[in-house]
Amino acid sequence: VQTCALPISTFRPDLSWVILAQGQPVGFIANADDEQAPEQLGYIIQVGVHPASRQQGLAAALIARSLRAWRAEGKEAVILHVNRNNPGAIRLYHKLGFTIVARRGAFRKR
Repeated sequence: VQTCALPISTFRPDLSWVILAQGQPVGFIANADDEQAPEQLGYIIQVGVHPASRQQGLAAALIARSLRAWRAEGKEAVILHVNRNNPGAIRLYHKLGFTIVARRGAFRKR
């Protein structure tokens, strides 16, 4: 079971999409309002692409669609979190204009 610090009531199914290829899901993006931020921000909860469908621009297309939707709602900024052990995603986010604004600590239990 995974939990998320973001209240479920802020999830935006109307701004979340799935890409299908031959009737099978190959990519998705989930978005939410970030009501805890000092200003109203859009929040990309998660982006995922099936390993066999990577390097085809699907994640970039999903993010671009999300950014257009957030802009249409008047959001001036969108945030997301990424694991520092995911260099491919980090490169993509930089290419799409995202910048690092904070780093969170890592915790491990032995």
